[in-house]
Amino acid sequence: MVSSQTIVYKTVQDVDIHGDVYIPDNHTADKQYSAILYLHGGGMTIGHRNMLPMAQVTKFTDKNWIVVSIDYRLIPESTFQDACQDVMDAYQWMKTEGKSLYGIDADNIAIIGSSAGARLALIAGYMLNEPPKCVVSLYGQTDFAVNNASWMSLRKLEVTEEEAFSMVNKQAVCTSTEWESPEHKGRMAYLAWVVQHDQMLEAYFGKNYDESLLQKYSPRSNVHSSYPPTFVIHGKEDSLTPYTHAEAMYEALQKKNIESQLLLVDGADHAFDLQWTFLEPKRAEEFMDVSLVPFLTQYLK
Repeated sequence: MVSSQTIVYKTVQDVDIHGDVYIPDNHTADKQYSAILYLHGGGMTIGHRNMLPMAQVTKFTDKNWIVVSIDYRLIPESTFQDACQDVMDAYQWMKTEGKSLYGIDADNIAIIGSSAGARLALIAGYMLNEPPKCVVSLYGQTDFAVNNASWMSLRKLEVTEEEAFSMVNKQAVCTSTEWESPEHKGRMAYLAWVVQHDQMLEAYFGKNYDESLLQKYSPRSNVHSSYPPTFVIHGKEDSLTPYTHAEAMYEALQKKNIESQLLLVDGADHAFDLQWTFLEPKRAEEFMDVSLVPFLTQYLK
């Protein structure tokens, strides 16, 4: 089992925001280690820093990489912009405090995100002054302009307004570590409710959002010539986010001649890597050994 330590990477309005630092065996702080910042999914309304495939963490630490998986602020208690700021602050923590405490090599950090975390990872690729060595996007949305064509499975979920607001407006970071907890079920109901009532963008950005703000936070519209190498991964049977998001992001990367790869996984639904960890361990192993780890190895020492 991979050892970990929990840290506070920032405090906002008396709320500590945590990260878990997963450390390779035989780790010594007098050495330098490449590192991965991992961003969980959850539609910006649910999720916890421990909701990542531990099989991936084990693969990464076996490569002698440190993994830092963080919480970030969620809606509706906070805004999408707040979450983006949390990601940038966590990245800065890794380059400073993480460097001094754990020997993180400030010049060798990758960012991986799944679902909502994937969009945050892609945004970090162009918002950070010192971009990561590479980015991995797992089944993330990449363009707010096609918001109405996304969230497919949530549009079919039956949910009442009472259920939708039973667990929100309480705290900006989830405390439950289980997907099936009342906290996560209630917050998922809220996500479905705002999607079905066309209030998603307002929930993310506030009532006064405009098209320029949506474009600012749409990764496919912000790829520039110094964008980091990127691996875009998406399941072809994704029932929540259409894989056209991945295709559009890859096209934008290719137009700017960014080192990039696109992997569309046959038969894979949303969050397939989390599912495979439990249901299809051999397929999960193949995905990591053939696709994910080799990509990261190209850029991390």
